Parts: sequence; structure tokens; C-alpha cells
Amino acid sequence: DLPSSYAIRDSRKLDCIICFCAFNLAERLPRKLYCGHTFCQACLRRLDTILNEQMWIPCPQCRQNTPLPRGGATALDLDLAAFLGVKADMDSQRSSTQQGGRELVTSPTNEAPLLPPFNYAVGHIGYWYLDC
Repeated sequence: DLPSSYAIRDSRKLDCIICFCAFNLAERLPRKLYCGHTFCQACLRRLDTILNEQMWIPCPQCRQNTPLPRGGATALDLDLAAFLGVKADMDSQRSSTQQGGRELVTSPTNEAPLLPPFNYAVGHIGYWYLDC
């Protein structure tokens, strides 16, 4: 039986349907196209690189075109609902993993992990970090 946090996470659709990775607050920010579909920033940046001569990004799901902002895919609007869902999940993980005044959290940064990786869901690997 999975914890309720997994059910909530799945119901909010906090994974990119291109790479199947969970959105995060770093390189996989949830970015929304004009059609309303959301993909991670990393996948949209790769798509932007492939189509760097274009002035638009076709949605990988419905093919509707979204004008490409001057800053590229990283300047597209955030999907605020998905962003807040990711933030809530991180806050929930942070509060549920507190141990003896020290906090163990998963981090989307590129810092070296202090402890070995763990699986928090099938296909998703996280790292424990000490928050001092």
C-alpha cells in the first residue's frame, strides 16, 4: 500500500510526459505552452535546441504552436499549479523526514549526495542531503 503522498502526487500529474521524470524546482521546472500542456523545462530546452531556427515550439502532445520567447524555452510561463504541487511535495517530504533536529531532504541541486541514493517511487531516484 503506497503512502497517501504518492496518490496526491500522481493526481496532480507532476511528471513530464516526454521524459517521465518528476518536475522539480531546478532543471525540470514545469513550463506551460499556450495550448495548456505542461512539460519539463529540460525537455522543452532540448526541443528548442532542435528547432533553434524556428520562432515557435510545436506542442509534443497536440502540435499547437507556441511562440518562442526571447529567452527561449526557459522564458516560457511556469505551470503555477504544477510548480506549487512540486513545492508542496518537497515541503511535505522535508517535514516528514525530520530526525533529531537535523533534517534529511531530497534536493534538486547538483550538490554531491551525503548518503547513497534511494528510490522514492518506481523509476525515480533521489538523494538524501543534510540541511544544516
